[in-house]
Amino acid sequence: MRATVAAVSIRGLVKVTIDAPERRIDLALPERSTVAEVLPGILRHAGDDLADLGALQGGWILRRPDGEALETHRDLAGQDVRDGEILHLAPAHQHWPELEYDDLVDAIATDARSGGRAWTPGATRWCGLVAGAAALLTALALELRSGPPWSSVALFALVVAGVLMTVGVVLSRAVGDASAAAATGAVSVVFALAGGALLPAASFRLSELGAPQLTAGGAAVLLFGLIGYVGIARHTAVFVAPVTAAILALVAGWLSGALDGTRSAAVVAAAAVALIPMAAPIAMRIGRLPKPVLPTSTADLLADAPQPPRRLVYAAVLRSAALSTGILVGLAGGLACCLCVLALSTSTPGRVLVVLVAGICLLRARLLPVVTHRLSLIGAGLFGLGWLLVLTPYSLLGFAAVAAFLGLWYAGHKPGAYLARYAELAEVVLVLLVVPVVLSVLGLYAYVRGLGG
Repeated sequence: MRATVAAVSIRGLVKVTIDAPERRIDLALPERSTVAEVLPGILRHAGDDLADLGALQGGWILRRPDGEALETHRDLAGQDVRDGEILHLAPAHQHWPELEYDDLVDAIATDARSGGRAWTPGATRWCGLVAGAAALLTALALELRSGPPWSSVALFALVVAGVLMTVGVVLSRAVGDASAAAATGAVSVVFALAGGALLPAASFRLSELGAPQLTAGGAAVLLFGLIGYVGIARHTAVFVAPVTAAILALVAGWLSGALDGTRSAAVVAAAAVALIPMAAPIAMRIGRLPKPVLPTSTADLLADAPQPPRRLVYAAVLRSAALSTGILVGLAGGLACCLCVLALSTSTPGRVLVVLVAGICLLRARLLPVVTHRLSLIGAGLFGLGWLLVLTPYSLLGFAAVAAFLGLWYAGHKPGAYLARYAELAEVVLVLLVVPVVLSVLGLYAYVRGLGG
C-alpha cells in the first residue's frame, strides 16, 4: 500500500528533495507557483538565519544537480520539475562548476541521444498499425468515389466493418493485444459509419445526404461501438466516444423529422452542453465506482464496515476514467458538428448560439485537469469559432494573435482569483443565455407574436 501511494502523484503538487547547506528536506510544492513564491517557505524549513545569510551572498537560488539554475520568475511546471527530483539550495553568486567528462565520443553520443527519442520495437508496432489503418481508410475513400448508386459501397463498408470488429475481438480475447484490438475496432467503427449512412442513400450525392442517412449512420456506429465496448473491452474510451456521438446523431435525426437541420442542431447543441457537467457522474455510475457510505446513526459510526478490495476499487477507477473520457470526447465531437451546421446557416440567432456554446466550452475546459478532457472541449469551441471566423478571413489574423498571446502569457503566469471568478460568472451568464437563443432559433418568439396578430 505504501509503495502504491508513493507512486501516485498528487495533482497540482510536485514532491522534491531540497539539499540545503544544513539539512535535506522533502517538500511537496505547488507546481503552478513560481520559484520566487516558494523560496521563502523553503528557507524557513531549511535552517535558521538562512534568509539573512543569503542577503550577504546575493540571495538564494535552486539548482539542479547539473548546475542549471531555476528561473525565479517561472513556475515549477514550466521548468519541468518532476516528482523525486533533487534541487540544491545555493547562494546566487556561488560558482558551480560544469560537469567534467573524459571521453569526447561518449559525450557527443550522450548529447545526441538526448536530442530525440530513440526508435523502439513499440514504435515499429505502432508504425505498422498506422500504415494498415491508413491503407484501409484509403480503400474506403476510393470506394466512395465510385458512387452513386451506393448499395455496393454500403455493403462493402459493412462487411469490412464486421470483419475488422471480429479481428479486434479475437486480438483482445485470444491474443491479448489490447492496443491492436482497439485500433482495429476504431477503424471498424469508421467503416460502419460509412456503410450505415450510405445504405439508405440510394442515388443521392454525398452533399444531398440528410436525416435518414444521419439516423442510419448513427445506428450503425452505436451498434458497432457497443460491440467493441463489450467484445474488445480494452481502451474503452475509443468506443464510448463514438457511442456518445451516435446517440446525439440519432436524436438529431429524429428531430429532423419535424425540424430543419439548423433547428435540430440548436437543440442537440443545447442538450450536449447540459450533459457536459454530468459526464463524470454518469461515468461513475456506469463504471460502478464504489461510494463511501455516510453514517446515519450512532450504530453506523461505531460499526467498522469492511472496505471493498483495493484491486476492485482500482479497476472501477480506471473503468470510470475511460468512460468519462469517452463521454466528453463524444459530446465534444457532436458539439463540433452542431456548431458547424449553425455557423454555416443563414440564421443570425444560430450564429449567436455558436458564440455562446463555444464560449461555454472554452470556459468549462479550465475546470478539467485531464489533458484529453480539456483538449476535447477546447477543440470543440475553437472549431465552432473557426467556422464563424472563416467567413471573414481577416478576423482569423486577430484571433491567431490573441490565441498565441494568451497561450504564451498564461503558460508562465497563473490566473488571479479575480479572473477566475469573472470566468465563472461569465460561464453562468452564457449558460443562461443558451435557452432563449435556442428558442429564437426554433422560431418560438415569431410564433407567439403571430398568435397576437
